[in-house]
Amino acid sequence: MRVAYQGEPGAFSDEAVRRLLPDAESCGYQSFDEAVAAAVGGAADAVLLPVENTIYGSVVRSYDLIGDSPLRLCGEIIVHVRQCLIAPHGTNLAQVRTVASHPVALEQCRRAIAQHHWKTLQAVDTAGAVRALLDGSIAADAAIAGPLAAERYDAQLLLTDIQDDPGNSTRFLLAAHEPLAQELAGTKRDRSALRLELANRAGSLHAALGLFAEQGINLRMLLSRPIPAQPWRYAFYLEVDAAAPSVEAALDTLGDIGTGRLLGSYCGVER
Repeated sequence: MRVAYQGEPGAFSDEAVRRLLPDAESCGYQSFDEAVAAAVGGAADAVLLPVENTIYGSVVRSYDLIGDSPLRLCGEIIVHVRQCLIAPHGTNLAQVRTVASHPVALEQCRRAIAQHHWKTLQAVDTAGAVRALLDGSIAADAAIAGPLAAERYDAQLLLTDIQDDPGNSTRFLLAAHEPLAQELAGTKRDRSALRLELANRAGSLHAALGLFAEQGINLRMLLSRPIPAQPWRYAFYLEVDAAAPSVEAALDTLGDIGTGRLLGSYCGVER
């Protein structure tokens, strides 16, 4: 089975694929859009997308793409993000003046960057920054990425765990076409994601959430996103502690409050 992700080999998304589906072949793409398109079009069997980081917050593009695609969510994994300073073999810490990485990774390591007075360069991907450092295509002395990137590109770990927050973690969701999504989701589907479009009137969101509360459904996450071609109107993405039947029962009672669509149910990871 081929699983698409955004990034280069050794990226955190690559690590997430390997942990969630050890027997799958991970396939990197330059953008989230390309990774999802690969799963939709059949070049890959599934796609794994980051949806939330404990420092950065929601990865909104991932929700937009899943909400607009025919794919069904069918899995979840949380990866502890260990940011490391990586350099070519033979480099010592005193030689590092400029570091390269993805903007989010640089944001997660502000304390170490300030402490060492490093200049920064932005890269498309953490593992890609390591590759570019080693092939000389980026003017940096070191890169910030995970330990898997150092292993993948045979580079040296100068410093480990330089992220500001030791609990820094990223949550990923897996999506695939049916019937593969049903197979990947397994039998314990205690978490669901859905998309709501509600009437533009006072209290519609409160009323919709009340329907889930009446079913005893706990809300895990709520995110609003603009609806394309409908200025100043918003869709709401929700993740809840409930299996599909309970969610669909709540959606059936929306009435004139609005419309909703189940994006998938899966085994939730303890947080």
